Amino acid sequence: MSPTSNSTTFGMALAGAQTVLRTCLKLESGDSLSLFVDETAEPVADALICAAEEFDILVRRQFSPFQTQISFDDSRGLSPDEHEALAFGTAILTCVSSDARTTRYRQALIRAGTTGDKRFGH
Repeated sequence: MSPTSNSTTFGMALAGAQTVLRTCLKLESGDSLSLFVDETAEPVADALICAAEEFDILVRRQFSPFQTQISFDDSRGLSPDEHEALAFGTAILTCVSSDARTTRYRQALIRAGTTGDKRFGH
C-alpha cells in the first residue's frame, strides 16, 4: 500500500500509524524509530514511514524475512544488523508475522529491545 493506492484505505492506515507514533510510542519531532518488518506487514510499514516523515521522526527499517524468523536459533542470537537497529531508535516497533513458528524470533527482539530506556511496541 502506498499513498498512490486506494486513498481511503491508505488514509485510514496513515491515521492509525500517526496514533501509534504519537500516542502509543509518544514520539516527537527529532526522535528515531527502529521498525522491524517482514513481508506480511509491508503496507503497515509504508503507512508508519509516511507518518514518521510527516512528524520528522527518523526511521530505520529493518527487514526480517519470514523464513529467517522461522529458522531463528537462540544459540546464534540476533544478527549484528538487528542489534544495531535495536540500538538506533528512541523507540522500537515490531511489525512481523504472528505465526507461531516465529515466536522465538519475536521473543529475542523483545528481550533485547526492552532493556534501558527504549519505548517498545509489538
